[in-house]
Amino acid sequence: RGVTIDIGTKTVSTELYDWTLLDAPGHADYVPAMITGAASADVGLLVIDSVDGEFESGWKGQTKEHVILARGLGVSQFIIGINKLDAYSTPW
Repeated sequence: RGVTIDIGTKTVSTELYDWTLLDAPGHADYVPAMITGAASADVGLLVIDSVDGEFESGWKGQTKEHVILARGLGVSQFIIGINKLDAYSTPW
């Protein structure tokens, strides 16, 4: 179905740093798991949809809610990724 249900983790170590990557769900049915993941995060990665109208509809609802929740849990920095730049409706 393409929906993350549980929090996935992966640890990566370098000579200078240890990183723990968390994949928390973004689907509305799994907000409690997203909150658990965001509570453990230092930085957030927000992937948004470039298809016409998708980002706008998400920002009015779930996307904005996730950012507000993450900020309330101490995440003050976000990396923004843009998905579906090759979509037919994106006027590039």
